[in-house]
Amino acid sequence: MQRNVMKGKCSKMTVGLLALLLPLIALMLPQQAESAAITCSNGLSGCHFVNNKVQDGTARNTPAGTFPGTHARHSGYSTSSAKREYQMACTRCHPSTAYTNAHQSGFKNITGSSLPKARYSAGAALNGRIPNTNTPNFGYCSNIYCHSTGRASDMGQQRYSSARWGGSESCLGCHGGRTSATGTYARSVGNFTLTTSHGQHLKYPAANVNCQICHSKTATDAATLKSYTGVQKHANGVRNVTFTGVTYGNYTSYKSTEAGSSANTRYCSNVSCHGGRSRGAWSATTTNNNNTCVHCHGVDGSTSLRADKYNAAPGWGGTGTSTDQISANTDNRVGAHFVHLSSVYLKKLKCNECHAVPSTPFEGTHMAVPRFNSQTLTFAQASTANKNSTTPVKTDGTPGAAATCNTTYCHGSNMPKGDTSGTARSPQWSQASLMTGTPGADCGTCHGNPPTAGTTAGTHSGKTPTTSCSGCHGMVVNATGAVINKTLHMNGSVNVTADCNGCHKYDVIGTNAWQNTTGTDLAHYKHIAFIKTRLAFTNLSVTGTGVAFAAGRAAAVCGTCHTNTLSQHNDGSKQITFGAGGTANTMGAGTGSSMSLLFGGSNPAASGTSGSNISCSNLMCHYAATPNWY
Repeated sequence: MQRNVMKGKCSKMTVGLLALLLPLIALMLPQQAESAAITCSNGLSGCHFVNNKVQDGTARNTPAGTFPGTHARHSGYSTSSAKREYQMACTRCHPSTAYTNAHQSGFKNITGSSLPKARYSAGAALNGRIPNTNTPNFGYCSNIYCHSTGRASDMGQQRYSSARWGGSESCLGCHGGRTSATGTYARSVGNFTLTTSHGQHLKYPAANVNCQICHSKTATDAATLKSYTGVQKHANGVRNVTFTGVTYGNYTSYKSTEAGSSANTRYCSNVSCHGGRSRGAWSATTTNNNNTCVHCHGVDGSTSLRADKYNAAPGWGGTGTSTDQISANTDNRVGAHFVHLSSVYLKKLKCNECHAVPSTPFEGTHMAVPRFNSQTLTFAQASTANKNSTTPVKTDGTPGAAATCNTTYCHGSNMPKGDTSGTARSPQWSQASLMTGTPGADCGTCHGNPPTAGTTAGTHSGKTPTTSCSGCHGMVVNATGAVINKTLHMNGSVNVTADCNGCHKYDVIGTNAWQNTTGTDLAHYKHIAFIKTRLAFTNLSVTGTGVAFAAGRAAAVCGTCHTNTLSQHNDGSKQITFGAGGTANTMGAGTGSSMSLLFGGSNPAASGTSGSNISCSNLMCHYAATPNWY
């Protein structure tokens, strides 16, 4: 009886105690009933986020909201620009499972929308479920777009990098690029490259071409994403091209999602660094090893640029274009390029005779603005032109009038004998009708036909235009007036084949004879008389084959002191070379009575100023004395 009473009392006490403990137990159990109100950041203890952002730490949830690995770089929290701040949603790597008891199972689930279990090495064997630990063994992400070469599906070599979770990959971890903000172009860690066209651009120094030049919304240099827009434009499935540092230009697919587009729809057009020319499609395979110049002007696609640099000239062959893709010679920028490089009147000119040719596209003023003033004419290394002329440019950068070459020797300015009777000595560059290519009227454009002004006017008196030129200039033109030796035309010298005394005094007979008087006449008279006696010559002929330059008695006598090299004859210099071109340092070379001019083994020499104190030294015929010519 007592036992039953006590049992009843104990039961009541147990029920009362349970009534008190149940609320406390309920607080300790997972709150499934209120799971909808719990978020990743405000759960029972703020499990994942601090200030609504997940942060990288050294141990899991110590302190709250921090995890080891690379969460900050992916999810959006960082105090360093190197962290990238991509702001990716958690569900890209983790599933979007609702909050349940299974969520606190002690495992990390790596089966998100962008990273299925097979693409994270540490979770593949466990079906994506990885035990929680403060010191995890990090795996590698692979075969996912955001760690790839970044190429479009039709750009070839769409390959994936293997990036370690918790690592610190640079740009080269996924694709080729520069080794640093100012470094050189290199392949990726996985030996990947960007498209071939990238390599062609990035072979130049970073100061000339760098990532931000074309991807200004994505990067600030080759190593840093641009704030705010960088993460939006990077690893987003689209090649975002927005130029900066380029005066003008557009890229056809810079807004494209590339769905259904093909490689030939993506190309640069009207880009200042290509001279305004629309280029071929951005390519995964096309290289530009030999044809740098013709990428912008000249014969596009020419494969013989190294052998024939004239392919780089606008108008060349009738197909070469300016950077505006114009080939007509009436255009200000095409003009007379072809005429100058294929003229019947002069030898082919080199580019650097009129232009400052750069060694790279970015050198000097080659791509300077305004666009139409990119290459000022300099004539810096000209062999025939020796004066400057520039192309007027309007304030908006468009071309003004075509250049007028009004101070160049090759168009009649500064003629050797002072002639000024040419009818078109200041032609416009685009004056297509200036030269016809046939002798006649053409001859009178630069100099008179024949010259009627300057010191040559008298010698041309009574000469028949064009057809009489060969009588004196037979080495340059034929009987029809056609130029037969372009190296002797427009070369700065008046090349004649007249008798020797037709141009200067000669021996002691005929017109213009050396006289036994004073000054230079007397010195020549003495030398000619001595050499003729030494060589047993009578008077030197003034007509016939015996007076051809550097031949016969003239070569033996005159060549004792002066050159016998044809190209040095009539070049404006006396050329006292002591027989250069014949047998040097020999009097009467080629005759039986010749003698050496050497004294004691030393070569003879002439020095001094013409007209006052020219003297010779080390000559056997002067026994090493140094007499003054005058």
